[in-house]
Amino acid sequence: MQSTAKNENARVIKGKVYYDDDNMELHGAVIMIKGTKIGTQSNRQGEYELVIPEKYNTKRLTIVASFIGMNDVKVQVGKTKDNVDFHLENDNEIFMGEAVVKAYKKNKKTRKNEEK
Repeated sequence: MQSTAKNENARVIKGKVYYDDDNMELHGAVIMIKGTKIGTQSNRQGEYELVIPEKYNTKRLTIVASFIGMNDVKVQVGKTKDNVDFHLENDNEIFMGEAVVKAYKKNKKTRKNEEK
């Protein structure tokens, strides 16, 4: 993830990331410009600030929010949209309420030498 310093021609998109099941703020979500290495993370309050370099200001951008175990959310933004909130939901294909773990132990038998 590339961090970009804000300059006078850069654009800033701000917003919040929520866990959709209970509408709680989501800490540590990754927000990126699709197809680039430019991104940021949400803070403890779920807030983020994404600095868009000048060369991307004239384009229609797709902003992607992601978090482990949740479906990615993509939002297209034009030149004028500066506030985008994301509501992430569980990815039901990988979400497990329970897991069964089996472990196997292999014992190595040794013979004691009785003759000394």
